[in-house]
Amino acid sequence: MDRDLLTPDDPQRIGSYWLASRLGAGGQGVVYEAYDSAGARCAVKVLRIDSAAEAFARDRFRKEVAAAQRVDSFCTARVLAADLEADPPYIASEFIDGRDLQTVVQQRGPLIGDALGRLATGIATALTAIHAASVVHRDLKPANVLLGPDGPRVIDFGIARTQEMSLTATGGMMGTPGYMAPEVLRGSRADVRSDVFAWGAVVLFAATGRAPFHGENLGEIVVRVTELHPDLTPLPERLRPLVGAALSKDPSLRPGSDELLFGLLTGGDRLPPATSAAELLNRGARAATLPDLAGHAFATLPDWGAVAERVFVELSPAAQAAAQELFLRLVAPGEAPDGSQDEVRAAGPEELFGGRPAHEAAAARQALTVFTAERILVADPDGSVRPAGAALLKAWPRLGAWAAEHRAALRVLRRTGDAAREWQQAGRKADDLPHGSALRAALDQAATAPVALRPNALERSFLDAARKEQSRRARQRRRLQGGIAVLLVLVLAAGTVAWNLRRTNAEQQALATARTVASVAEGIRTSDPGTAALLSLAAWQTAPATEARSALYRSALQRETTVFNDPTTPPNGIETSMSRSLSAGGRYLTTEVNKAMGSQTYHYDIRTGKPISIGTAEKTLGPVAPDGRFAVSGDVVWNLATDEPVGKVPKTAGTVLELAAGGRRALTLTKDEGSNVVDTRTGRTLLRLSAVGPNLVDNGRSLVSCPAGSRPLLHDLGSGKRTRMRDADPETRCDEASQVWSSADGGRLLTSAGENLYVWDTRTRKLISDIRVDGAPEDMTAAISTDGRLVARIEGSAVVLSTAEHLEQPLLTYETGPREQESLGEHVGQALAIDSAARELVYMDGASVHILDVAVTRLPRQAEQEDIGSYDSGAASLRTVHRAEEGSRLRSWSVPDATRSSGAAPNRTSDVAVATDNVVGPFLGEGELPAAFSTDGTLAAYPDREPAEGESFDVLVQDVRTGKVRHSVALGSPERGRAIKLVFSADGRTLAVSRLVDVDRDAWSVDVVDVETGRKTRTLDGIGGYRIALGGSGDDLVLVTSSGDRADLSDGTTARGALGGVELNAVAFSPDGKTLAAAEPNGVALWNADGTRRVGRLPGPAVSHLRFSPDGDQLVGVMGGEQIHIWDVGSQQSLGGVLPGVEDRLLDVAFDDQGDLRLAGERVRSHPLNLDPDRLARTICERVHRAKNLTRAEWEQNVPDAPYRQVCD
Repeated sequence: MDRDLLTPDDPQRIGSYWLASRLGAGGQGVVYEAYDSAGARCAVKVLRIDSAAEAFARDRFRKEVAAAQRVDSFCTARVLAADLEADPPYIASEFIDGRDLQTVVQQRGPLIGDALGRLATGIATALTAIHAASVVHRDLKPANVLLGPDGPRVIDFGIARTQEMSLTATGGMMGTPGYMAPEVLRGSRADVRSDVFAWGAVVLFAATGRAPFHGENLGEIVVRVTELHPDLTPLPERLRPLVGAALSKDPSLRPGSDELLFGLLTGGDRLPPATSAAELLNRGARAATLPDLAGHAFATLPDWGAVAERVFVELSPAAQAAAQELFLRLVAPGEAPDGSQDEVRAAGPEELFGGRPAHEAAAARQALTVFTAERILVADPDGSVRPAGAALLKAWPRLGAWAAEHRAALRVLRRTGDAAREWQQAGRKADDLPHGSALRAALDQAATAPVALRPNALERSFLDAARKEQSRRARQRRRLQGGIAVLLVLVLAAGTVAWNLRRTNAEQQALATARTVASVAEGIRTSDPGTAALLSLAAWQTAPATEARSALYRSALQRETTVFNDPTTPPNGIETSMSRSLSAGGRYLTTEVNKAMGSQTYHYDIRTGKPISIGTAEKTLGPVAPDGRFAVSGDVVWNLATDEPVGKVPKTAGTVLELAAGGRRALTLTKDEGSNVVDTRTGRTLLRLSAVGPNLVDNGRSLVSCPAGSRPLLHDLGSGKRTRMRDADPETRCDEASQVWSSADGGRLLTSAGENLYVWDTRTRKLISDIRVDGAPEDMTAAISTDGRLVARIEGSAVVLSTAEHLEQPLLTYETGPREQESLGEHVGQALAIDSAARELVYMDGASVHILDVAVTRLPRQAEQEDIGSYDSGAASLRTVHRAEEGSRLRSWSVPDATRSSGAAPNRTSDVAVATDNVVGPFLGEGELPAAFSTDGTLAAYPDREPAEGESFDVLVQDVRTGKVRHSVALGSPERGRAIKLVFSADGRTLAVSRLVDVDRDAWSVDVVDVETGRKTRTLDGIGGYRIALGGSGDDLVLVTSSGDRADLSDGTTARGALGGVELNAVAFSPDGKTLAAAEPNGVALWNADGTRRVGRLPGPAVSHLRFSPDGDQLVGVMGGEQIHIWDVGSQQSLGGVLPGVEDRLLDVAFDDQGDLRLAGERVRSHPLNLDPDRLARTICERVHRAKNLTRAEWEQNVPDAPYRQVCD
């Protein structure tokens, strides 16, 4: 069992339980380590509520609680409490400190001897207690057996049921197939004999280390469970008969759990039988206690409070005093006198250590170090410290006693500290100082406080300033008399104030509604992106809240536009099956359900979500034509629009598999496993093939096939001519697992052979492109677009789209996450499709069909790749470095105005060679030199060469427009190594060069160059980084580095690690120089202009590049080289989360003067990303596939506080 710290999304408390850590998480919920109000440890399982399945989840959870509460705690985890009406519902149970059997056996090997016997007895005891309560566990498996300090415990009643309960709400099977009894896999209801079968399988697993019915897929597992008799020889002789009987395929031959337990206890000896069920359970529990099993399972999670106490008592007296003061500062006392509302908080280094004498600071840091090492305290990247969770107040009695003793004084100290920090951040204004009773309480507390509660240096300054300000105000009041006439003016202004107040209240209400609606949109975005997009529009049109803008960005810019969930109910039982397949172009989904009494086929329009039917007649649909206008029912072809028959397929031709566009031709499967193509108007057979697996081309004029041992064939159905593709490479020949796809006109073929995909031109009969795809050949999933331009494939957990000519160069790679595995009896046909006209890609994942907007693939991509790119301050021009055969070149580009020529490519305005024979590039490989462009784009700077050890080099400053070298600056000091990063100041007058001697030695320095004179003016030793930035102007410049260093260039003072102790991914100053952004591993820290005070934090992922908008209100970062993340700086909120780029490695991103984004890639030269809300709204309305406006019912449910409106005109 492992302990993971709580995440920011985890609650601190559930009911009366204080959460300490995460023990595990699954589809149904999360299990936490928790402590009750008395400090006793327990496990709390919290139900994860999905609004789409809330009723089913709550009902299943209720059944789990009911089942668990009925069972006596013999070798099970005792239920302590449960609240099904809480939000969210939870169940608290006894804490079992041990690892599960699955993990123990995998890590330490099988159990042997008495350890195995005790395990078998413990599980049998648990089953006897479970069955005695009329409960069936239904999911007994190694992962649900914990090896605790006192023996095995059976846990997780998540799918258990009592005898009175019915089957699950869906009627489906639930459990783990490898441990399910044969009759359950055949569709029978699980009972106590099914649990006994699982017992036998678990014991055999423990003895061998292998699942007894292991298989590569579900079908193989089912066959093994129902037919295989596993080898029992690894079992001790006394266990073999019992395990063999338990694994009997006939449930009537299996012993009951009480018989099983009795047999284990007697072991063949003539011991007197138990006189009662209670005695049998007691004897079983005693026999399962494990002196022998202890070598396999030991306590893995020491009590949190015990760890804290051990660490505390091992400290020196000075460090113990410092620890008490430290922890009390991290307690946020509530108003409840019993401490039930107490919380914990984070505190920065200045609050904890600022102004302390050296010996006290050292003691405090010693305490912090040891408590952090044991994960009692957590040090965040910004330097702040916090307890790992509020549960520490209950788990550690010493801390709880401290908080209880000083609760009243802590409240006063907390208010004083918060006010002092706000006063400091606001510039120490007199108006922010306390007065009256608040000041008196703070002064009284400070005067009488024990050492552990004394004010720190800032708080003392704050109280001193407040005391002086109160004295000044008292003197001023004695001088001021009169002023009553002012009241008359206030009366006259009262009407205006009231009107303004009403208007303000209405605006505040609208903002609150917009935030709520935006939150709802985010909540359903994954399951229903279309409705989420319309709700985003509704939120923005209600009020321009930051959350609404964020939802708008994400809805308009994300790739996924639609998710359709197949409403077809899966069949039950072993002898049933279900298949799903997309039509060519991905317009329709066909689902076929096969049962013993027959089959049924369903067709759905994926974009509208509606089923396809033939008029009002009750007809069972077969295949639908790619154009959606015709379908087969029985042996008749119907026009779906007119509900008229237009053709027929003779029954002798076989079962219809495909119907061409227009409905004139059909592909059939014959009884002898051959294929026919039939003219549905005449009934005449146009072509017969002995092989299966060919595809009918959409236009019905051709058939394509890939016969094993041969090359792909195109059959012309009009002339009867066969065209065989040709290629000398034998690997291109088709094999038994080959598949074939074609464009709508048959002009291009896509085939698979082995692990490769091949694209063919049927007119020239030549191979166009090929690629090797990871994965098994039989699992190959691919598609070619209707126009033959694009090819899609599923590789791992991603959908990859490329041109047919260049399969090796992806245009788009979309991560889908782990794909849903096929269930028993499920089959997937065509799972990928490309709609060329709509610029959409459709893929299937389980019962869900997803539509992606792939318009980005139409962006102009240049044949020549750029290596470095940099926009000027308004993104009106772009500078790049291009690597040519003759050397690197500096290029200038004029960027078109997006409002006048959207999508137009930039125009090259200059192209000059660099003045060095070395390569200028971004990755600093061997012989590669770094470069930087000035903000106005007129100058470039780079080293003249890569120096050898002990060799000097110059930095060249070159005019990008003319190619003239302005300066060659000798940096000297070869011992300080090569140049790593260069950067210009905003005004272009200063250049900084970060240098590194040896990566292992981390020996940095920075040279500062005056660009106007071409002279080095200063060297800053001991600081530097892989990324640097210059802020300020003129002589008042501040340099910051990704190593967290800061330097004042006016006087040369430096401070290592001033921005924190973490390596920063990027640093950037706002255009006005007042704000510094530093990209940390988890978000972006905001600092004041000189990097001396942290002023905020932008939450989000790690980014590698930062740019402010011209007004400094927004910040954009590049994530993973290709995606972007935008923040609103004022509210410190994310705008849209992680957004897609241009499916190209981004060289630079910048805001233009209109506030839109420009993205420069290696091959996509410059692409405008319009962020205007009105334009984004039009984009959303164009992309959404469902009804363009919310229904009134949807509006009332999600936007109840605003009048109904149509969000799309």
